[in-house]
Formats: sequence, C-alpha cells, structure tokens
Amino acid sequence: MAALLRLGPAMPTQKTMSTPSVGLLRAVSLGHDTAAATALWAAIVASYAERRVLPSETVRAVRTCGALDPNWTIPWAYGATIVRSLGDVDGHEALLSEAMVANPEKSWFPYMLGMSRYLNHGDRAGAAQYLEMAADLGDGSEVHRRAARAIREP
Repeated sequence: MAALLRLGPAMPTQKTMSTPSVGLLRAVSLGHDTAAATALWAAIVASYAERRVLPSETVRAVRTCGALDPNWTIPWAYGATIVRSLGDVDGHEALLSEAMVANPEKSWFPYMLGMSRYLNHGDRAGAAQYLEMAADLGDGSEVHRRAARAIREP
C-alpha cells in the first residue's frame, strides 16, 4: 500500500471531449442538422457527467449545436449553465448573449444574463437592463419587471 501511495494518483485514461466542425457534422449526418445537434448535445451531457469536459470545449460544442439548430434552446440554456458550473462566468454570459441573438423572442436568455450580471458581478444597472428586456418580450412577465425594480432599488 505504501508503494502505491508513493506512485501518486493514476493518470487519467480518458481524454476530454473534442468537438467536430459544423461542416463535418453536416456531412456525416447527411444534412440532418437537428440530428447532428442532438447527438452532439448527448456527447456534451455525457462528458459533463463523467467530468471529462473543459469550459472552453463546452462553449465550442454549444456554439456548434447552435450553428446546427439555432432555435433549439436546450443546448444554449443548459450549456451555459454547465459552463457556469465549471467556473467560466465569461463563457456562460457569452453563450447567453449568443442565445439571445439566435432566439430573440425568448425571455429566459436575457433574464438569466441579467441574473448573472447581478450575482457574479454585482452589476445592478446591467442586470436591471436585461431583466427589463426579458419583461418586454412576448413570453416575458411582470415578474421580470419586478425583479428589475428590486435589483435597481436595493
């Protein structure tokens, strides 16, 4: 046992996830972009569950899912959450910003970006701006507006 302890921890046998290009995924899926995005999303989740994922590679993979199927919100939303849980606030916020462009009618993305600005940066003005934006969207609500007021006026 003492000899094993001197050897130190075992070397990892599994590599981190690697994301194929959009072009390659389109080619191998014969143009079925949603199927390719779904398969890639499954790989992201499996890699995250196995702790074989880096924030930068997750950002790249989520962007690839978004390029394949920009209106599929699951990779944008949960991918940003995964990236945040890995400690990359900038990557998290970048994905939320890109999701807002890809899905401008969805209030969830500006709401989450606003909450991130408040919780991670203490940026009350920026947070309130995003929460107001969420409130003004078709699926937004008065709850978003009340949150903006509460954050703006401590």
